[in-house]
Amino acid sequence: LAPTVERDQKLLADSPCDHGAAVDLAEAMIHAGNSRGTLSFVHDWTRKCGEEPQLRWYTFAAHKSRGEWDAAIADATKLIEANPSDKDFPWWRAQMWERKGRYDKAAEDYQRTIELEPRITNIPINLADTYMHLKRPCDAAKTMRTYMQAHPETVYTLTPRTESYEHQCG
Repeated sequence: LAPTVERDQKLLADSPCDHGAAVDLAEAMIHAGNSRGTLSFVHDWTRKCGEEPQLRWYTFAAHKSRGEWDAAIADATKLIEANPSDKDFPWWRAQMWERKGRYDKAAEDYQRTIELEPRITNIPINLADTYMHLKRPCDAAKTMRTYMQAHPETVYTLTPRTESYEHQCG
């Protein structure tokens, strides 16, 4: 890891706005657990060189690891604005909304992810759980039934949970 950081720092010393080196360095820093350093580096780089959406991946990760939910939400929002057709960014933001207890916002973002990628795995389960936090068991059951139709291999393991939601639905 250290040789990668040193190489990228040298590249940036020679060419301060080198996109590839900036992304590589931010990635190396976040993988090394240096969230504070990642945030500082990306802030300084962005001030000098302009916005680079890929660097937001790493500021998002840094804010998330530091428990800075609002800042992580802001990063995910910028990523969504820069690439509205990417299926990942809405569920990244949804997880942050959940951590803040904003299940209504989380449900919107999980639903958006499913609309962007209908066969995505796991996210419908997150959406169903979010509906349960919102005391909407009928929506949770419907989400689970739709998921099990798209992923029949999950029927055996998810049927009891889905039936529980349906029972609560009335």
